[in-house]
Formats: sequence, structure tokens, C-alpha cells
Amino acid sequence: MAARAETTLAGPEHAALRRLARAIHRRFPVAPLHDFDALQAALLESRGFRRLFAAPDASDAFGRSEAWDAATPDAVRLLRIPVFTTAMHPQATAAVPLDTPGALADFLGVSGTELDWLADLQGRNERPGEREGVRHYRVVLIRGRGAGARPRCLEVPKGRLRALQRKLLRAILDPVPVHAAATAFHSGASVIDHAARHAGREIVVRIDLKQFFPSITRARVEAVFAGLGYPRAVARLLAGLCTHRTRDPAVLPESRARFRVPHLPQGAPTSPALSNLVARRLDVRLTALAETFGATYSRYADDLTFSGDAPLVRDRDRLVSRVFEIVCDEGFEPNPRKTLRMRAGRAQRVTGLVVNAHPNVPRAEYDRLKAILHRCCTDGAEAQNRDAHPDFRAHLLGRIAWVAATNPRRGEKLRAAFARIDWSSPGA
Repeated sequence: MAARAETTLAGPEHAALRRLARAIHRRFPVAPLHDFDALQAALLESRGFRRLFAAPDASDAFGRSEAWDAATPDAVRLLRIPVFTTAMHPQATAAVPLDTPGALADFLGVSGTELDWLADLQGRNERPGEREGVRHYRVVLIRGRGAGARPRCLEVPKGRLRALQRKLLRAILDPVPVHAAATAFHSGASVIDHAARHAGREIVVRIDLKQFFPSITRARVEAVFAGLGYPRAVARLLAGLCTHRTRDPAVLPESRARFRVPHLPQGAPTSPALSNLVARRLDVRLTALAETFGATYSRYADDLTFSGDAPLVRDRDRLVSRVFEIVCDEGFEPNPRKTLRMRAGRAQRVTGLVVNAHPNVPRAEYDRLKAILHRCCTDGAEAQNRDAHPDFRAHLLGRIAWVAATNPRRGEKLRAAFARIDWSSPGA
């Protein structure tokens, strides 16, 4: 800031300019890229600014023909205005080149002021007591899966921001390839693909990451966009549009410290794709580690899975220890309580599928669904909708499709039972 001021004022280095720059930086920790009125007002109100240009030697220090009157700061004028240009980095891989914040605003179809408000780099919209209508996100708790599971906290962007995030996802993030070990959140991969890589092995090791999305900070997201070639000012705004901080009381107490730091919000359209890009180096290192153990590695979101045969059975504890080291080194946190070492003599489950022979829905889950369909035929569908699904018919068809995707023979049996249900009865 001081160097640019010296260039703009066509004068030599001046210690007072550095002091002024530090004062303005304290007032604006994040650059007000479009709010120049606020910056101008802060300068004109600054005692340092007044002293600097009221100094007797001001004309000598800055090459002016006359001293500036500190009592009339509105009379301040610049001798010349240099143009500072920015450009995409030479190694840019981004599908959409955006050289300046203005180009980003034009691409998104918003004004510069609205872009700053939506990016909210200073967290003004999430301060305690701020009106709900000003906030960009809604915080929602959803019930966890399984008995005793903790609820999950979703941060759901509101309509305007969500639409812009979807545009960024389609135009910028979707074209970027992810690591081959990442099997979630991109086309051509699925839960079944993740599970199939570990089918029929002597041992399967699963390691879970704690608070995967909240642990990915804005700085790491900004680094992703910078790595795609965007100049720093553009990368910061893009990161601001895709991250969030909150003090909402709905956040669980043990998570509040993380949620107060700008992070990837679970619930934003851009978060899954960005999580894969942030975790790319983690995937690279864990893939190399798996190769040294003769194992196979893949990741589905926060679920790290390794599988192998006899050599891995012997070295499973050493593998887990090395994985923990790498995970922590990459800025994530492993969950020892959810670390599983599953031998072939027991059910080996990966993302809800049993993989002892091939990916398959657990027998108990299949039997429960078959029993529900049977009772729908005998007692009526309405009586079986115990969780009050708004479209129970579609719910059952979705569960049947999930079974059929892993086991077509079972799927045909379930479809035959579904076809016998009388959906014309009242309430069905």
C-alpha cells in the first residue's frame, strides 16, 4: 500500500506513508475492492493523512508546487494515477478466464457492490444480532444416521447466492479433473464404484475424517482458485462466495470454534467439488502410501478406505499410524473411534455396502424392505408409512432401485412385490 501510494504521489519513500498504510490496514483488514467511497472517507478522516499533507516540507517531499491545507482535505488531488493491471497466471487451467474483480462481477451478472456483499470477506452479514434477512445462509440440523448418531449441521445458502454458486460449479469447478482415488461428487463415480474397489479382499481398513467440510478453511479454497490461475483479488472473491462463517446458536457446541472460521459450508453446491480439489494432495500421498503396503486406496468424501490381502493383514496397524500422520499433516483430523479393521471372516462394510464377495446391500436391510412390501400388500401402504414420507411410493421405489443397482436378482423380486401393492386405497 505504501509503495503504491509513493508511486501515485510521484514522490520518494516516506516513513509517514508507511504509518498511514498501517493505520488504513487496521481499519480495513480486507481490501474494500469496490467500496472506494468508504476508503476515501477513512483517508480524509485520518489524522495521519492530514498531518502528512500539512507538513511544511510537503512540497519538497512530494515534488509539489504548493503545500496542502490540512483544514480542507477535500482539496486533495493526485498528481497522476498509474494503472495497475492484473492477469491470469501463465499456468492457468481455468475454463473461464477472469482477470479482475470487475470481470468476475460481469460474469456473474452482479454489480461490484453486490459482489462484495455476497462474498462478505469481513463477515459483516454474520455478526451476532444481524437481521436474518441480511444473512446469506440458513443453518439447519438434520438427524444423523444410525442409533446414537450425532445430528449434522447444514449451512444452506439462500436463493441468490445459491444460484451464483451453481454457476461457478458448472463453469469453473466441474471441468477440473479430480484425483482417481476420489469417488464422490463427480460424474463417473459413485458409492458402488468406491465399494467395488475393495471387494473380495482379506482385510478392509476404514478411517473417517472429523468435520470434513468445516475443516477446509477459506485460505485453502483461495489457494485452489489461485492454483487454477486466478489473480489474488479474484481468487479471494471466489473463495468468499464459496465459504461461510457463523455464530448461529443451532451449531453444536463442540463445532462452534470451527464454524466461526470461514470454511466450506456443507450444503452449498460448490462445497463437494472444492473438497475434492482441496483434498487432492491428500489423495496423492495416501495413494502412494497404499502402494508401498500393496493395498488399494479410495476416498468417498470423508471416508478413507484401504484394502489388501495377507501383507496388509500383518501391517494394518502400521498403515493406520502412517495414514493418521499424513491426514494431520494435510490439515484434516482422523477419528480414531470410527477407524475399523475388518477381516474377511466378518461383514466388511464400505459406505453402507457389504463387499466380502461383491458390493451388496446388507441382508438385514434387504429383508426389512421385503417385509415392508409384504405388509403393504396385506395391510395397506398407508399403515407402513411410519416416518410420514410425503411420497411413500417414490420412497419405496428409490430403495428398490438401490438394491437392484448392486443385486439385479434381488431387485426383480422386490419389484414384483411392489407391483402387487394396491395404491388406490384411501391415504395410499
